[in-house]
Amino acid sequence: MSVMTSSPARIARTIPMQIAEDLTHLLGYTPPIPLDLLAQDLGTVVVEQHLGRQGLLGYSWMSETHERVIIINIDHSETVVRFTLAHELMHRVLHAQCRTNPLTLHPRSVDLAEMEANAGAGALLMPERWLAPRIAAWNRVRRGNEEPWTTDTLQRWSTTAGPLWAREAAVSLTALGYRLIDLGVVSSEGARSWRDASPRWGA
Repeated sequence: MSVMTSSPARIARTIPMQIAEDLTHLLGYTPPIPLDLLAQDLGTVVVEQHLGRQGLLGYSWMSETHERVIIINIDHSETVVRFTLAHELMHRVLHAQCRTNPLTLHPRSVDLAEMEANAGAGALLMPERWLAPRIAAWNRVRRGNEEPWTTDTLQRWSTTAGPLWAREAAVSLTALGYRLIDLGVVSSEGARSWRDASPRWGA
């Protein structure tokens, strides 16, 4: 299994994904990734706030004392909160000298920093070394080959193995599907159908 790099968008996601993979491997983390410990390892303070269901998901900034702070809106589901934190931690890793804009989780974002943080967050929460054996086993049992997953295949997976994997990694099924797309597991037709049904990366 390899990451396809046939477009500028895929190329932009490849490096953040590899950095996230290397980071979890270096620290010995396996899903569910302990994001609170990772924040400590990165010298980052996480502040949980009630900002309302319609409020910002999260954002990061540097204090006057040069302390790196991430604000997380905890008025959302656990999986959204986790993805938000992973996204902001990847901003910390990838864009340490920049103040990030308020978090957006749209998969078609034209903002390069947001695209990089989303791709990195997916790899952080769902490392390829963790996913690969699960994908291979499911291919053997359910499909008998390793061709890119079609819309029908993705639908079968989303009602069988998908929810189990999502619970293991403490992520949403939506985020897991996007991660499979980033890894090149899903056909372009299957990816389009998944994006059409799932408007936000981390939701």
